[in-house]
Amino acid sequence: MISNEDQAVIDEMIARERTMKERQKIIEAMTHKRRVFKRRLVIVCAAVLTIFLVILYDCLMAYEG
Repeated sequence: MISNEDQAVIDEMIARERTMKERQKIIEAMTHKRRVFKRRLVIVCAAVLTIFLVILYDCLMAYEG
């Protein structure tokens, strides 16, 4: 039989473990959102830079000709 003190310790450990799991889920969700944001930012920056360089190239080729 478990004493009341031992049961209180066990209950506290269970509550702490649940809290840790909830925090871990929140951290994982935030990390995932950050990765998605960074990925999208890189894609948008690459697209804008590509368009800019193509326009610049066309202007320089027109100037050269």
